[in-house]
Amino acid sequence: MKILVVDDQSTNRMVITIPLEELGYECIEAENGREAIDRFVDCEPDFVLMDVMMPVMDGYEATSEIKRLAGSRYVPIIFLTAKTEESELLRCLECGGDDFLQKPVNQTLLHSKIKAYVRTVGLTEELRSKTEELGLLHATLQKEHEMGEHVLGHSMSRNWSECRNLRSYLSPQSTFNGDILLSAPKPYGGLYVFLGDLTGHGLGAAIGSIPLSQVFFAMTAKGKPVASIIQEMNRSLRNFLPRSMFCAAGIMELDASGRRASLWLGGLPSSFHIGRDGSVRAEISSSHVPLGILDQKDFNAELTYIDLDEGDSLLFMTDGLNESHNALGEMFGDERVGEVLRGETSKSAFEDLLSARNSFAGDSAQDDDISLVQVLALPPEPPSAYEQASAAMLPWVTTISLDAEELKALADPVAVILRLIPESVALAVYYDRISTVLTELFSNALEHGLLGLSSSMKNTADGFVEYYQEREKRLRQLDRASIQISFSYNVLSEPACLTISVKDSGEGFDLSALSFAELEQSHGRGMALVQSLCSRLEYKGKGNEVIADISLSENSDHSA
Repeated sequence: MKILVVDDQSTNRMVITIPLEELGYECIEAENGREAIDRFVDCEPDFVLMDVMMPVMDGYEATSEIKRLAGSRYVPIIFLTAKTEESELLRCLECGGDDFLQKPVNQTLLHSKIKAYVRTVGLTEELRSKTEELGLLHATLQKEHEMGEHVLGHSMSRNWSECRNLRSYLSPQSTFNGDILLSAPKPYGGLYVFLGDLTGHGLGAAIGSIPLSQVFFAMTAKGKPVASIIQEMNRSLRNFLPRSMFCAAGIMELDASGRRASLWLGGLPSSFHIGRDGSVRAEISSSHVPLGILDQKDFNAELTYIDLDEGDSLLFMTDGLNESHNALGEMFGDERVGEVLRGETSKSAFEDLLSARNSFAGDSAQDDDISLVQVLALPPEPPSAYEQASAAMLPWVTTISLDAEELKALADPVAVILRLIPESVALAVYYDRISTVLTELFSNALEHGLLGLSSSMKNTADGFVEYYQEREKRLRQLDRASIQISFSYNVLSEPACLTISVKDSGEGFDLSALSFAELEQSHGRGMALVQSLCSRLEYKGKGNEVIADISLSENSDHSA
């Protein structure tokens, strides 16, 4: 441990340094404040013993500067002074000193203070280290939360948020919601609604919404019946979640007339059929266990069928509502839910129930995610915004052309191109297939058509590295070249079809001289995968244009 001893009298410094050096400390000497600052910068001592009155610069000014230079590093400074006035001693502390001893210095007391401050320094450094670790952990958690919000937001982005049949209230306990509400139109009229309550709260629970939303949107886009959808959701959760997690859930399908509902309830609180006059026409209890508990062979997808009159509604909720607590620790409970809905003054079940719950809970902290959903008995009618987003309802053509400079500038051209495809529930089901086909065709056009690379280079590990090194080199040198990508959606064909055309400005090859096996060898093994995903794969012209048809049908033999 290094100790800086500052005093303008050499005798005083000697009296201090000799005993300290005998105890094993390394002593550094300075005879004024300016020299003390220089020694501090050069030697980085762990401790400072500071005189007050010195020429050039006194101890007060030197102490202030040393503390500034130390920054976050804790360097104790003890003043050694003959002054006894309270104001002078207070000034020692105000300028940054940690303690003071009066001259002549009591060596035993000095050694004790040094030992005490050494322990303090150790604790301070440990605290600083822990603070830095916590800061890094906080930054990491913040990034993870941002990523979680992005992923979860994307998984919910296809919700039919402006559906006129749907009213909803979702209040998460924390940043991430363990409750999930999904909605989508039926392809030929009607509505699907799913409400789930995953085990736990926060990000851990919210992650379970990802497989649920994937299954829901993929199957509702095909018009699958709710019994099939709920079975697939159960299978997905069994494979995705740990056995300690499950999802209390309800799913319903409203027909095109808005007058008949098919319903499955597993683990949610009772739902209610509310008449147009506000009365409770029926209470519907959950008759199944939550999703993710039973294997498929034991899972029961039996539905409840409900006939509705115009103006009726169905009310669903998660247990966060009826298990809300007030300041006295009392639970809102199923009985109060029934009393509110069956009350003579009840006019709007949705508003009345929310108002009653909020009045009951008051300022009490929310201890669970709360969701309340009302489905109105009306013929579902997609709004104009949804019709515009569902470009798959009309034929369309999109063409993109990239020149040499754009090919060099874009880090991931395929990702950019895919974002230009009109959003559509129908197309979203086949997104992975479209992405795979386009990626392979684009890579072939760039690497083989424009850059003249051969896939045979990648047959060995060293060749694989050499291939991509050569790719980067040739891409940097690329000039006066282009790739044109066209998409054409034909809604009138049976089945509907998306055609992708990729044409490069390269020299091409003699089509008549190559079999598909030779073509696959020269254009990469991925062509076999592309052919398996397409209903048609055709090269045209001088071999620098390829056309691929992707059949958008659930009965298609080509699947990713």
